[in-house]
Amino acid sequence: MRHGDGEYTYKVNGEDGTNDGVYKGTWDKNLKCGIGRQTYPGVGEYYGYWQNGERHGEGVMSYLNKDLYSGN
Repeated sequence: MRHGDGEYTYKVNGEDGTNDGVYKGTWDKNLKCGIGRQTYPGVGEYYGYWQNGERHGEGVMSYLNKDLYSGN
């Protein structure tokens, strides 16, 4: 069970590593919690707060097309 600070990489497509998703941050009882950074292959990256495995509260979502969302 994931608990504490850590990094988790998962395959989205293929085996070459170009489409890996990555979460780096805090875990609690195998769920993302606290502050963390999640990359979404082909979409962008979220940095902010997590609660019970879901984005929650303040955060920033930066998209590959250079759009940026900051807020709740």
